[in-house]
Amino acid sequence: MNYGYIRVSSEKQTVENQRYEITEYCKRKGLIIDKWIEESVSGARHPNVRKLGKILNTIDQGDTIYVTELSRLGRCAYMVIAIISHCLIAKANIVEIRDDKLIKDDSNSVQDTFLKVLFAQKGAGRYIKENQSRTCQEGSHGDEAWTKTWCSEFPL
Repeated sequence: MNYGYIRVSSEKQTVENQRYEITEYCKRKGLIIDKWIEESVSGARHPNVRKLGKILNTIDQGDTIYVTELSRLGRCAYMVIAIISHCLIAKANIVEIRDDKLIKDDSNSVQDTFLKVLFAQKGAGRYIKENQSRTCQEGSHGDEAWTKTWCSEFPL
């Protein structure tokens, strides 16, 4: 099952932009969203009290949740990582459409995603994207030099 998950933080915001982005992405990829989940709730609220919790409680192997960006899943890094982990344990996937990123149960996908989530919480999202691209092009992605560069720039 393909889920389109849309969350806005307040009633003043609209879901239309997120729905449009997900719909257009799926058209380009030849995919269909089977079920849309829309909610207006703070990302700081626990997933179990949000509509997202219902998806997480019923998600099956092979299911995919499409989001415009990972921040739609939750406000803090720990919550986003916990949600991603829950999906991976269930053998389900998450697609972050703005980066055309499939998050699945493989070490590279998980490692890259967790680093992105953690650094984004530190306000370093742009740095990550720029340097991930540079280090991947240089062929040093995943090696010790790459790790030292990131850790020295943004200690946790």
